Amino acid sequence: MFEDMVTARYYEERLQEEYLEGKQPAFDISAGPIPGELHLAAGHEAAAAGVCRHLHEDDVVTAPHRPHHVAIARGVDLNRMTAEIFGRETGLSSGKGGHMHLFDPEVNFACSGIIAQGCPPAVGAGLAAKRRNTDSLAVAFLGEGAISQGPFSNRSTSRRFTTCRSSS
Repeated sequence: MFEDMVTARYYEERLQEEYLEGKQPAFDISAGPIPGELHLAAGHEAAAAGVCRHLHEDDVVTAPHRPHHVAIARGVDLNRMTAEIFGRETGLSSGKGGHMHLFDPEVNFACSGIIAQGCPPAVGAGLAAKRRNTDSLAVAFLGEGAISQGPFSNRSTSRRFTTCRSSS
């Protein structure tokens, strides 16, 4: 767990260095090796590492627009994720998704660049697991800004989920 936390922190620190290259002194969002925005999650590594440590292979994980720490904790391949962030063909989505749209079906991981949009797919995965009568879980990571968004609040009032498997 500690290894995932440290890996995530150093990974994002290195990403930040690469991101800022060519964007200074006057910030130019389109310049540098990583064009566009880059959302980091320093200080959030422990939550992802702790939760993902208890998940099974068939569990589904969604992350918000700050997804790197969750992806690392879930086991997304670092080389393929890095290639995706840099827009390379060898990336998770052939370099077309960027850092806010990481998707790795091999480890049941996805994220969305829109705040709280990981909630609906997680609810769908949870309902599917319930209908199949499996003990699979679906986890949606989100930040405090997501609480007031419809995709979170509409799903959090659902009473369809009454049981979860216990983690030991």
